[in-house]
Amino acid sequence: MRPIRLELKGFSAFRESTVIDFENTDLFALVGPTGSGKSSIIDGIVFALYGSVARYRKANLVAPSVNQLSAEARVRLDFLVAGKEYSAVRVVRRTAAGATTKEARLESGDKVLAGNKGELDTAIEELLGLDFNQFTKTVVLPQGDFARFLTENSADRQSLLRRLLGMELYRRIGSAARDNAKNFTAQADALAEQVAGASAGGVAELKQLTARRKKLEKTEATVSTAVGERIAAVSELETAEDAAADIERQVELLRETTSPKPVATLAAELAKAGARVESHTTTVATATTTVEELEVSLSELEDPDHLEEVVEAHDDLAETKKAEKSQARELAAASKALDNAITQAEAAAKALDTAHIRAREARIRAGATGLIEQLRVGESCPVCNQVVSELPTHDPAGELDALDAALEQARVAASDAGATVTATTTAEASSRSQLDATRDQRDQLAEKLEGQPTKPEAKKLLAAVLQQSKKLVAARESLDAVVAARQEAVEHLEALSESEFDLRHEYGAARDLLAELGPPAPGGTNLAEDWAALAEFAKQTYATKSDEYKKATATVAAATKAVAACDRTIARVLKPLVDDAIPEHPERWIVTELSRAAADEAALIERRDLLAKSQEQIDALRRDGRVASELGRLVSATGFEQWLMVDVMDDLARRATVRLFELSGGAYSLISDSEGSEFAIRDHRNADEVRPARTLSGGETFLASLALALALADSVAELSPEGVPPIESMFLDEGFGTLDSETLDVVASAIEELGAAGRMVGVVTHIRELADRVPVRFEVSRSPATSSVVRSEAV
Repeated sequence: MRPIRLELKGFSAFRESTVIDFENTDLFALVGPTGSGKSSIIDGIVFALYGSVARYRKANLVAPSVNQLSAEARVRLDFLVAGKEYSAVRVVRRTAAGATTKEARLESGDKVLAGNKGELDTAIEELLGLDFNQFTKTVVLPQGDFARFLTENSADRQSLLRRLLGMELYRRIGSAARDNAKNFTAQADALAEQVAGASAGGVAELKQLTARRKKLEKTEATVSTAVGERIAAVSELETAEDAAADIERQVELLRETTSPKPVATLAAELAKAGARVESHTTTVATATTTVEELEVSLSELEDPDHLEEVVEAHDDLAETKKAEKSQARELAAASKALDNAITQAEAAAKALDTAHIRAREARIRAGATGLIEQLRVGESCPVCNQVVSELPTHDPAGELDALDAALEQARVAASDAGATVTATTTAEASSRSQLDATRDQRDQLAEKLEGQPTKPEAKKLLAAVLQQSKKLVAARESLDAVVAARQEAVEHLEALSESEFDLRHEYGAARDLLAELGPPAPGGTNLAEDWAALAEFAKQTYATKSDEYKKATATVAAATKAVAACDRTIARVLKPLVDDAIPEHPERWIVTELSRAAADEAALIERRDLLAKSQEQIDALRRDGRVASELGRLVSATGFEQWLMVDVMDDLARRATVRLFELSGGAYSLISDSEGSEFAIRDHRNADEVRPARTLSGGETFLASLALALALADSVAELSPEGVPPIESMFLDEGFGTLDSETLDVVASAIEELGAAGRMVGVVTHIRELADRVPVRFEVSRSPATSSVVRSEAV
């Protein structure tokens, strides 16, 4: 595998689209500071091929490959294998649970070799002859894993070598040899059984056998021809049926591929929904400003409760003054009534006194009534000694009764007048007290209203506050309404966007189903146009494929007839020779029958020689069986394969030692154990001590691993059988920082030699001395947003 071009977008440190061109490059360096994204370029190559990154430790972990500021990562690698160009593409989209592979395909020219992740994984492994773990041990030596091939367990190492060197061929040879041994033994046993059961036959039986043999021989040619024709016809039928089924599947897919109805109006609806959201957003901002302005304006006005109290106080004061006037009039009336009552009481008292006097006088006069009866005209009055001129004519008793009645009436009138005085006095005192209370209330209200606005002013201010409050309430209700309307518009826009995503995904799925037919590439911006182009392609291709399907079904019908004709011919010629139904495999049957007839005939004719000849054949079969069995044993995993594995390990150790001895300044050699399972180090500076490779320091491990990796690449090219892909590239992603300047110079020379040998070699380093010796450098730098790559070549 030899990279030609790598394209990254949204992958790891490369947020923006980045293209690395490896054309006409044998030796290059990825140079840049730590964290700039150098290793991410190697990760991109591995990810495009296998969908995994060695540094993540989990093969199915893809989420970290997506740039933190991107929704998806896209990687495309154009590469050569055995001179043929391929393109591998993977697109990973971020999800709530992590990330998932949205698109994966492998193409070669106009041909799609794989259309999904599973197909791409399988195709790459078959194409390169390496799985992910093996690739990252031989072609890409990533950070932290550089020494895996040197130090890993023997089973994994041997599994990798078997695959790299095509040792599966020897397993197939051994399996075939063991199968042949079984067949030879079975044939020998069968022949021995025939010999053991041989017996003399009569002349009649010999004639019958000879006649049957001749008839079988005569029929064999006819059957062989008919069977050959039938095989060809069946093959043609199967091919035609497969082609018809494939075309029928394509026709059905094309028939079902139509543009969904919502696609046509979706773009306009999205634009309209977006405009609605913007309009509602503006309206919300305006309404919010209005509410805030009204709130500020309202906060600057008087407190409405206080204004209501002022208005109410003015009303109470007016009512109090009105009550004061009324109560003053009532007090005046009460005072006047009291004066009248007193006057009337005084008059009644005088009348009562007069009545008392008159009654007393009447009683006196009544007491003198007896004297009147003694008076005589002309005589002196015994009381006054006056001469009586005439006798009195009034009735003293009647007068007294009248005066007593008048006295009682005067007494009642005086009592009533006194009661009236008492009542009017109480009424006058009550009116006075009520008037005093009202005047106190008036004074309190007047004091409360000192410095306050007049009632009209207070009512005007209150009306202004209430009007402003109503405006604020209305503005808040309007704000709530426009906020709700904007939320509804946002939800509608989100629903349309989700619909667009679903339709885009549906488009991709529909296009993938038609990938083998070469559908038009998506424009990527106008979903409706993409759907329309795909639907039009399906419509046009449907007509063509429908015609092809008709032709294919006609071919199937013709092939079916040809097979039936062959079956009839075979049945016709075999019917005289079989006792029951026509055999399922007539060619095998007739060969078997011929063999049986010939054997029976030979047994009867050459009875005496049969045993000797048969025994020779049995011996030959058993000899061949033993040879095949021995071959199967020798090329088994514990035989030739184990020997070859030991030899390969020794060869790897010898080749690696040549470079390691040079790289380490003659300090170390690499050896393998007698079983070819483990590598060890021979320390020439310590009396040629042999110790495990794991005991090397970091820098020493790097040198040994590098030497072994270079040896492995050379060995695979020379030792692998035809058909096994060579290791055309090697990428080194660590270790140079552990080397001193002298060793670094030796390593650089070795890498230069490797690049000059026609194999692509890439190194990842931040060491400028090493980078300056490489003819092509890819300078990797990183900005806050993304990493970038600039190619430079040595002058």
